[in-house]
Amino acid sequence: MTLNYERLRLLEAIPNQIREDAIKMLLEAGSGHSAGSLSTDNIFGALQFNVIRHDPKDPARKDLDRFY
Repeated sequence: MTLNYERLRLLEAIPNQIREDAIKMLLEAGSGHSAGSLSTDNIFGALQFNVIRHDPKDPARKDLDRFY
């Protein structure tokens, strides 16, 4: 897959959004561990939006990747 400027910007923005959402959820819950959420956001963002083949509308398809 070619990594153009727009794709690179998206891959930079996604982890920032994941971090923001994680902090909001921790604050709302009043407890939790931030280290795991904040240390893996770049990895999961890249996997979810650039590597893993998935289809939210049909997650049971046999030709899609699985991440457990």
